[in-house]
Amino acid sequence: MRPESPDAAAARAALNDVTAARARVLRHVTRPWWYHYGLGAAVILFFFSISFRFASFGAPIMALTVLGLAAAHKRATGVVFSTTGTMGAKRTLLFVGVILALIGTAMYLEYGRDVVGAHAVAGVVIGVLIVVASYRTDAAIRRELRADHDQAGL
Repeated sequence: MRPESPDAAAARAALNDVTAARARVLRHVTRPWWYHYGLGAAVILFFFSISFRFASFGAPIMALTVLGLAAAHKRATGVVFSTTGTMGAKRTLLFVGVILALIGTAMYLEYGRDVVGAHAVAGVVIGVLIVVASYRTDAAIRRELRADHDQAGL
């Protein structure tokens, strides 16, 4: 004997439940505002510590800050995911290239030309770039999830 198929109202209710669940996940996968700014501040402080010869303090503080931000994000949202591939290969290479060029320029100025504070200036620029890239990555993730959501017809 064949089981009864659910009626249209029950099927629509089930689809609405799935839609609501996906919307809740979509709200939680992006990082809170403080994550972006905390990451940028950690990078800026790290470069300041290099520039003013306190790198032995800056490196562990940056590592602890990044780990702390990741743990706080997981605790606040309950979601952890990888963002690799979200920016695209060309944009990622461009981003890394710009950061490496800034670091190389800062090193040349600070160590080759004795310009004190070159790393600090580079750190501010890199910190701002990281905040912007982090926000843009979150926006790309939201777009991808919404596109998947729309493709599913939900």
